[in-house]
Amino acid sequence: MVLGMADSPKPLSECMRGRNSAYYKAGGTRIYEDFSTYAQSEEGLLTRAQAREFHRWAQNRPKPYWRVAEAGGGEGAFAHGFLQELKALDGKSGTDIAGRIHYTLLDFSQPMLKKAKARLEKEGFGSQIDTHEWDASGDEPPLPFASHDLVRCNELLSDLPAQAYARMGEQLMEARYDEKMNPHLLPAEWQALNDLERKLVLALPPKYILPINRAALQAALALAASLNAGGKLDVFDYGFYLAADFDLPPQMWNDTIVREFNGQWTADLNFLYLSAALAAEGWSTRVEPQEDYAKRWKGKEEGKRAEEGLDYEEEEDDIQEDDFFYHLRVQKQ
Repeated sequence: MVLGMADSPKPLSECMRGRNSAYYKAGGTRIYEDFSTYAQSEEGLLTRAQAREFHRWAQNRPKPYWRVAEAGGGEGAFAHGFLQELKALDGKSGTDIAGRIHYTLLDFSQPMLKKAKARLEKEGFGSQIDTHEWDASGDEPPLPFASHDLVRCNELLSDLPAQAYARMGEQLMEARYDEKMNPHLLPAEWQALNDLERKLVLALPPKYILPINRAALQAALALAASLNAGGKLDVFDYGFYLAADFDLPPQMWNDTIVREFNGQWTADLNFLYLSAALAAEGWSTRVEPQEDYAKRWKGKEEGKRAEEGLDYEEEEDDIQEDDFFYHLRVQKQ
């Protein structure tokens, strides 16, 4: 196919930056009507699981208060569910952890932050909440001080601009995309990749497009830098990590590695790259399926829901959330 200048495919990062900036800035965007997972829901299994883990952790580390930050906090659904669950756990155990949480919401959208703040004020948590506008794809540090006990983000890093490469024999190819999201493999120089990126591309079979989420790595490093000595960063996102994730023909893999939702483009998060790159910077990392994390911290009343799996609705297909949804834990070594 011969492409005209107007139709010339562009680097994935350029496509994502332009599309997603317009998506999030658009008036009337209702992101949580476009995307809905248990991780976002205040009633969700992951929300309860993380609150239960934090409650136990805080009981063993008594402090006057604890600092929690959430990147991509949106309308405050997770924050509300997290604090409500901590409050319920306090009632059962006679502790006072929920009332001593200082919670910072970070988001690209100032209107979204105002909406989240109003929601949490209405629920009685207003005095514990502050907000900070932050573009995760930019260079500004997310938080002004490094004293957080928990920083978490849900399906944020896969929205950040990514590069995409494949190999054809010994030739490196860059995947560029046209307006219809069709990938075009064009010759590239191996010098475009660092040592880790080259190893990952060479480890894959030929013709498989591999996202390199450099902006996601920089955002994760910035968020991790705000942790205190005992703190942890939790990333919940959609991507690939296990060898079984690659059990697809290359054409099917390449057609689904980048997706569009109501104008927004998202690329699978390369947990292999992210965890290895963070480890190289001195961080301790662990990756596991979200289902494993949720089941480990679920209460007895959650048993039936957990055994049935986590459902993620994508158009008309019902995908099990435990298939490609992972949890990355980052801590100081």
